[in-house]
Amino acid sequence: MMKNLLRIISLILAFTFCLSVPVVAATNDIVDQSELWVANERTFTAAVQYADPFNDTALDIILTNSDDGTVLTVPGFWDGGDTWRVRFALTGEGLWTWQTVCSNAADTGLNNQTGAILAVPYTGDLDVYKHGFVTATAGTRYFSYNDKTPFFYLGDTHWGMASEELDSAGPHAGDINTNSHFKYIVDKRANQDFTVYQSEPIGATYNLSNGLSEDDIPGFDYLDRQFAIIAEAGLVHANACFFYPHEMTGAAFADKSYLEKITRFWVARYSAYPVLWTLGQETDNDF
Repeated sequence: MMKNLLRIISLILAFTFCLSVPVVAATNDIVDQSELWVANERTFTAAVQYADPFNDTALDIILTNSDDGTVLTVPGFWDGGDTWRVRFALTGEGLWTWQTVCSNAADTGLNNQTGAILAVPYTGDLDVYKHGFVTATAGTRYFSYNDKTPFFYLGDTHWGMASEELDSAGPHAGDINTNSHFKYIVDKRANQDFTVYQSEPIGATYNLSNGLSEDDIPGFDYLDRQFAIIAEAGLVHANACFFYPHEMTGAAFADKSYLEKITRFWVARYSAYPVLWTLGQETDNDF
């Protein structure tokens, strides 16, 4: 009788365990964890060799919240060689499953990759992650965080951000004791209770007037580090487009499809951070 009782208990425990295993376990996906609004990154390796990756294919990640059904479709971006990345921030608590979609369905390295992330509340002290990214609401004359808390905009512009020293004090730091002039400036603004860090791409080391190629990737990698530092300080980055307006007189920028691809790349690379986008500027008769 004792053997039968133990067998029954074992069956009950096994059945209970089966019920408790998340559905995603059936696909052997690892469930990661992320705090709300904090940038996530996933890296993928293309299984197909593309002559021109920027133009020849496109990658998206589709994230679905299993609790409330929210679906986010976020573009990915080429990051040199056969490397592709997707960056995203989760907007609600719960289990999010994700799946990649590549325009070339035959690319098994980019297409139909899957996973899951458990989104949990933010535990830090930075307002932009406690309240959610800044947005505009119809009928109001001010910016708000995602939870409708009013956002006070206070910022100034780092015109030459793209050429600011990241790994040294640089020639303009004077007697400031710092290993990164850029980080010193960002932290100074945060400590002064600025809420916005405005920037221009003057001095950027990439060249988009002849397309986007392998030669441009190091310049964007440099910007990546800067965007991350600004986000880690809790500042909203009001960033201007990848090129200063007068560059748009170049022949390449007359191609609308090229501008759309650059815009997609811009969003894919940096929309996972708290940002405001400058879509048009200096649009007077000088440019």
